[in-house]
Amino acid sequence: SLGFIAFMAGDFEQSIQAYQESLATAEAHHMFNVMERCYAYLSLVYRRQKQPERAAAILERLAKTLEQTNLRTYVMLTAAQRAWLAYLAGDVETARARADEALNGWGQEKMQYPLQWTGRMTLLALEVQEQRWEQAGEQAQALLQPGQQRLAPAMASALQAALDCREQDAPQHWKHVVAVAKLEGYL
Repeated sequence: SLGFIAFMAGDFEQSIQAYQESLATAEAHHMFNVMERCYAYLSLVYRRQKQPERAAAILERLAKTLEQTNLRTYVMLTAAQRAWLAYLAGDVETARARADEALNGWGQEKMQYPLQWTGRMTLLALEVQEQRWEQAGEQAQALLQPGQQRLAPAMASALQAALDCREQDAPQHWKHVVAVAKLEGYL
């Protein structure tokens, strides 16, 4: 869809417009499978735009739609998005539990879900917060795998620099990764 293409290209305004137009038709005709996709990706657009309140509102609509469809991929995406919201609220326990839930669920799928950054960025930030550099590195490596969505250049560069740094430089590099993730709208 145009909304998804615009999202992947980083054109968030066009993505929002396309998803809202699609939703108007899908909601009018009770097309739950289209609605769930629109809500799911619209929540990601709002995340990247640093609008957690709007993302949370769309996630509620997604959750209601998932009561009809129960599409596992989007149930896990909802968990990942709720992990991010919990992280923003300072609820470390819920953030970790929801992100782990999403990644474990996606791990059971036949095909690798390409937007695992939605859960992994939250886990990476928690590992950095707890100064667990090795675990942060594991998340970074997973984020840079070929099957995952290509991250913004500044994000990918920060992740690679942190992975390549000397041990004594780890704290500053990993803190920079989190700062870039916030700036780019991943956290």
